[in-house]
Amino acid sequence: MKSLLKKTISIITALALAASFAAVTGAAETDVVISDCSDTAEWTVSAGNGVEVDQTGYNSNTAIRCQVNYGKFSGKTLNFGPLDGSDYTSVEWDAMFYTQRANGAEGTMWEQIVDAYGTSGKNNMFLRLYSANGANRVYFLSRMNTEVSASDSNWVHFSVDIDDFNTENGEFDPAQITGFYFTTCDGDYDETVDNGFIRLDNIIMTGYVPDPSENIVLSECETTDGWSYEGSGGVGTSAAGRDGSSLYFNTSYGVLRPLSFTADEPVDVSGYTALEFDITVLNSNTITDQFAYIMESYTDYLAVEISDGTDTYTYDIMDLQITETDGGWYHISLSLDGISNIASVRLYTLDAGLGVPDTSVSNTIYKLDNFIVTKAEVSPNGYDYARLSDMLLNDASSLDGWSYEGSAVNMMLNANGYSGSAVQIFAGYGKVVPVTLTFDEALNISRHTEISWNLRFLRAGTADDVWGDIRENYAGYIAAVISDENGASHSYSLSDMKVEALENGWYRFSVELSEASGVDLSSLSSFSFRLTDGSFTAEQLGYNINLRIDDIYARYEAVTVTLGDINGDGAVDLRDLVRLKKYIADNGTDAVVAAADLNNDSEINSADMICLERYLLGEISDFEELWGYSELSMENYSPVVKP
Repeated sequence: MKSLLKKTISIITALALAASFAAVTGAAETDVVISDCSDTAEWTVSAGNGVEVDQTGYNSNTAIRCQVNYGKFSGKTLNFGPLDGSDYTSVEWDAMFYTQRANGAEGTMWEQIVDAYGTSGKNNMFLRLYSANGANRVYFLSRMNTEVSASDSNWVHFSVDIDDFNTENGEFDPAQITGFYFTTCDGDYDETVDNGFIRLDNIIMTGYVPDPSENIVLSECETTDGWSYEGSGGVGTSAAGRDGSSLYFNTSYGVLRPLSFTADEPVDVSGYTALEFDITVLNSNTITDQFAYIMESYTDYLAVEISDGTDTYTYDIMDLQITETDGGWYHISLSLDGISNIASVRLYTLDAGLGVPDTSVSNTIYKLDNFIVTKAEVSPNGYDYARLSDMLLNDASSLDGWSYEGSAVNMMLNANGYSGSAVQIFAGYGKVVPVTLTFDEALNISRHTEISWNLRFLRAGTADDVWGDIRENYAGYIAAVISDENGASHSYSLSDMKVEALENGWYRFSVELSEASGVDLSSLSSFSFRLTDGSFTAEQLGYNINLRIDDIYARYEAVTVTLGDINGDGAVDLRDLVRLKKYIADNGTDAVVAAADLNNDSEINSADMICLERYLLGEISDFEELWGYSELSMENYSPVVKP
């Protein structure tokens, strides 16, 4: 049978996949920042030129810079720690390769370095990590993952798997990492490689994997101790568990009445992030996987409830992270955010009074195993990925929410916007200091990929388009800033902005939200834009301007719609079946509608659900097999697995 679930990817990874280059600025909470490259205190130089702080890093205000000849960056070690990397999988960093003088080789400095120092047989380029006992591991370029930035081809993102090294000298201790030595050339140099500058930024450890020994075991499910069941038949055990024995229930129509675990005393889960358990759901007659039918039939009712002894927290199917493992088992995880104690846990597919059993579902065997609390990262089960439409943040139809750091009388509405009116700023010599839009309440744009806004640059008195003059004179000052309600912000420079010419002298500016990884995009509080910071002389432009701003949008990346990918997460699986069912019941539910007409009859109804069920069961391999069968309905469909 075709796999019904694929491994759930987190929101941080999905956003990264939506971008062509993922920087490490704004590291995840579990990441360890080895160095933000804001000072030289921990750097030692044993060869070549010294290092200094540069005021422009990759999506940050600082980087470590070194002037290099022939692309040779060598003899610089970052000393720190010791830092415990035993729970981490990777070390990552950003590096910039900037040509100041060309020496005759073709391509960018980075391409020249790879060819001259990193290709097969030229292992002069490597990373060396040191541990406190003096041992080290060496990673040649062949073991490095590298990706050139799409927004600035001088920057390259590096990562290495800590355990995937080329050589080890001594017994390296990943629990006590003390040094980072990166070199582009540790041997003879090639005089055709360019001279210039190399910058390093954002050196971190990523891929946090909690130590299983730190987990809190609520129940190994080897016995029924602590468990109670409100349905008929009670709760028993089976020797055939996920790991040893498991809890066992035999239910009618897949109805799991509330199953509860009660701790002897409340369990302190401060510092822990997830409740997890393993479950298998089998057709009692055929002993085949019935998980999909249960999820579909009881979508609106199944839940997990956690009590801390005072309050109860309820999680429905959209709050669960579901991963298919092996042997018909599924792994369920849910976030413990805001919960510091667990007194009891209650789970069910149908609680008393919530609905009626689905009699088309076979009698069901449930097994439950490994009921634990962990420090794992948990994300919703794919339901925040649906790509719907662009979100208009402000249409400049009023000055509500707008403020200007210059003279307030110089900000007004102008009827001649890009669409309707626009906010207009009059600025002597083009000195447009930040104009800010603050939202009445925080906005969730976490599923969007960029922010865009429309601008027009008019010379006061003539209405001439003067964007070219402004770009030439103020390129180093132009900036846009987004902020969240917690006070975190990210500033974009002109080099980060995509600028497109529109009609009637207007320009569309846009920036990638993935570059603002330190900002909580689910709580966007403000947006601001400036041409200058006021630290220049009037002669730089020499005349006054009017700046108009209109139509600020959060936009989606253009994506190819895949039939069946109802929630837009890039996979066709059980989550899409649940999403489609909810959409058919209520078309206000978020869904990729273009992906939902599976039988190609221009309607979205139960026939499309049947098509998706048959695809997930492996009865069809392509939805085109069912195109034209608009007469399909629940009445004339006989599932193969359901008796």
